[in-house]
Amino acid sequence: MREVVLSAGVSAVLSAVVFFLFGPLPAAAVFPVLPALVFGFGLLSAERKRRFIESVLPDALNIAASNMRSGMTPERALLAAARPEFGELSEYIRTAAKKAMAGKPLEKALGEIPSDSRILRRAMDLISEGARYGGDLASVLDEVASEIRDLQTVRKEVRAVVSMYSAFILMAVAAASPLLFGVTTVLTGIMAGISQSAVSPETVFTVSLLAVVLNSVFGSFVLGIITKGKEVYGFRYLVFLVPVSCAVFFGVRYALGSAIGVPL
Repeated sequence: MREVVLSAGVSAVLSAVVFFLFGPLPAAAVFPVLPALVFGFGLLSAERKRRFIESVLPDALNIAASNMRSGMTPERALLAAARPEFGELSEYIRTAAKKAMAGKPLEKALGEIPSDSRILRRAMDLISEGARYGGDLASVLDEVASEIRDLQTVRKEVRAVVSMYSAFILMAVAAASPLLFGVTTVLTGIMAGISQSAVSPETVFTVSLLAVVLNSVFGSFVLGIITKGKEVYGFRYLVFLVPVSCAVFFGVRYALGSAIGVPL
């Protein structure tokens, strides 16, 4: 939150400079960019942590199950499974295990793990039910680990299937759309020099540039949903697509205008 507020202050200063140099419309476009990027990359960082936790969770559960079969109590088995290579998941498991060893029921200790991962939450719920009803907890852990791996395999297969759609969207947003809008602005300038038009070339240029940027933004979010299942991953494409699409847009205008001798 502090980073977002700081970036908003920096954006306000940049917007004021842009306002005096280029006018109100570019200033209004600049102001939300930096806070949005900071907020977006914060979400992306949190999402990466969640995915890492989900990727190592099956291994941690298998280790805990092996520890239980070797004679450890569930609390000590979980504590021994909290290895450093599991990162933040180790902290969650270690904290829950220590609470259980201090006297708190295991299911309550597991229920207090602070995570927004649905897979982790579901796994902890299943383990809590097994502990509450006295089932074979080691078998429960192995079953949950196996189901998580199956789910991750299905996700990878789906991403492989939709990769063609991702390439199509990428080409449309980064090349086709700015190409067409760039040609449109040049043709509008030519027509304005021949006859009177109700729409000025400056208006067409502004609308076309805005459309190119918006296409890049929404295309990035669509790519994030297709490739990773969440729109927050679109911020990875956003920092690439917006500059590239704008570069294509201005490049087409410059190349076409120079070829036919139209001042832009």
